[in-house]
Amino acid sequence: MVQMMSRRTVSCSEKHTPLSPHKNRIRRNWMKKINKNKDIITISHGLLDVAMLLGWRGRIQICDLDPGVRETTTYLAGLDGYTSDYPELNILPPGTDIYSTVEAYCSKYGIKHLRAVDVDLACKLDRAWLILAPVLGELSRNNYKGKVFLTFQNGRDQFGKNATGSRINWFRQQVSKCAKLVRHDLYRSVRINQNAERSMGSAMCFVEFQMS
Repeated sequence: MVQMMSRRTVSCSEKHTPLSPHKNRIRRNWMKKINKNKDIITISHGLLDVAMLLGWRGRIQICDLDPGVRETTTYLAGLDGYTSDYPELNILPPGTDIYSTVEAYCSKYGIKHLRAVDVDLACKLDRAWLILAPVLGELSRNNYKGKVFLTFQNGRDQFGKNATGSRINWFRQQVSKCAKLVRHDLYRSVRINQNAERSMGSAMCFVEFQMS
């Protein structure tokens, strides 16, 4: 008798390419609206695959508090003296936290070529705002008029379950002096690993801001 495997229980003995379809859809949707000759600042080096597929030509500034991610980014960019895994991309040396990275970028390059700041987080709303607020302040001081994107965990906070609308309204009020909340998108951080096993991650919310 042949045993049937479900969507959640399928598993392969071989190793395959890990997949993050929902996250990559979100990345693709906002990146394809940005001029590919312009610059991006992002927390996530996971953006590089989408950037490569889109043929990105502007500078890509990645940052992360985790030294392992920074070291990996250095290897991926070929900044360690070896061949880059993404030779077509212009990847800058990685920064640490997003605020200091934005500050350093603006000091070195200005904001003429910057079109997107991607604050890609996995924390809840309160923590996300503590990280986002000083970034918006720094961009506003530099008269930045581009896009800012925020990703945060959509739940388990003071707004309770099924309260996305309340969270979005809260953010809209917080940023009203320097930015406009343009839209939001919801997704589940589904991962399909090397054994083709499917894991369901947290409910996430992606928010687009336009600096004013």
